[in-house]
Parts: sequence; C-alpha cells; structure tokens
Amino acid sequence: WSWRCGARRSAPPARPRRRWGAARWTAIPPRESPSIAQLNISGAGALVELSGALSIASSSSINVASLTISDGGTLRSTGDNLFGSPLGNTTDPAMTITGTGSNWTSTGNLVMRDGSISLLNGGAAAFDAAQIGTVDAQAQMLVSGAGSTLTMVHDLNVGTSASGRGVLTVANGGRVSVGGTLAIGASAAATNGTVNIGAAAGSAAVAAGVLDAAAIAFGPGAGTLNFN
Repeated sequence: WSWRCGARRSAPPARPRRRWGAARWTAIPPRESPSIAQLNISGAGALVELSGALSIASSSSINVASLTISDGGTLRSTGDNLFGSPLGNTTDPAMTITGTGSNWTSTGNLVMRDGSISLLNGGAAAFDAAQIGTVDAQAQMLVSGAGSTLTMVHDLNVGTSASGRGVLTVANGGRVSVGGTLAIGASAAATNGTVNIGAAAGSAAVAAGVLDAAAIAFGPGAGTLNFN
C-alpha cells in the first residue's frame, strides 16, 4: 500500500512502520479543503518504512504537505513515489533531507510534478529512476553540501512532459550520480529542463557540485546545462 501525505481524508491514514521517539507525523483532516500534513523524521535510528509508495500532496492541487528528515533519520519506500498534484499545487509541497546519515531510499521511482526537494549538509536520496517537472508547473531539486547525494540506478529526466519545468541544482560539493541517461528537456518539444552546476544563471556564483552520468541527452524541448 502507499501512504499519502496531504491527501484528503476524514481521518489519518493507516500508519507505516516507524520507530517513535524520532518520527513525528501530523495530519489536519479538514472539514473543508485543503488538507494539510507534515512528516518529521529526526535522529539516528528514526525510521519510517513503507511497504509501498509515498504520495505527497498528490490527490488535489490545494493540498499542502511538508516533510523533513534530519539528524540521521531514514525514510524507505517502494513503487512510484508521487510528489505533487497532476494539476500542480497552489502551495508547493516541500521536502528537506539534511544532515549526515539522513536519507530517503526507495527501490521504486520518483515522479516529481512540482514543489521542491532539498538534500543538504550530507542528506541523501536514492531511487531506481526519477522525473523532475512532469506537469505544467515547476519542480526543483537541490543537492548541496559535502556528502549530499542523489543517486539513480537508471535514468534521471529533468523536464519531462508538455509545459513541464524541471530544475536540478548541484552545488557546494553535492553529488548526483546517474547510472543511465540524464535527459534534460528531452521528452517533448514544450518541456523545459535546466541543470545548474553551482548557482542558477544570473545569480551569484557558488561552489560547484559533481554530476556523474553515463550519458547526457538534450532535446526536443529546451534543455540547459549551466555552469555558475
């Protein structure tokens, strides 16, 4: 089964396996929309383990969700993890993974429709494959800081559907490893994909990160690889 964070429900969903004392889940089931949910996993040994996928603010564009994994906490999942609504979200969902040992590890894929995921100060995430920016909205992934890593067994697509806008930024010693192809704006003519090594174009320069991919592909959409 999958666990939905920010899904419209009359009561909190069945809870995944977890170790209390570190993982904290808060849901505010609404009498009226939107639904609001928060998940905080903090501390070495803190674990939330799902036997299925994680869905984050995915059932409605007005739902709100935020997740934080810190100080060595762990989230594990399988299946197609969904981040954001098919129509985009009024309030972007946000996830932060920060601190050495803090991680989200999934044997499945990540479909990031909109919102932001930040891997900071040694935070890590790993998936079989991922898509960033799959709807008419913007999705941003930031990997920044020594020891921060984003790992794909297979492909990573940045900007993947008509009008989808995906941004991947690798800075300050962060590392992105792609076992297959890094595709930038390569799925459709209207897609827009940007990969920043350092800062975004027009911003003050910052220290670069490391991008390691078996192959890089561009087009037919607008694909940009920026060094700043």
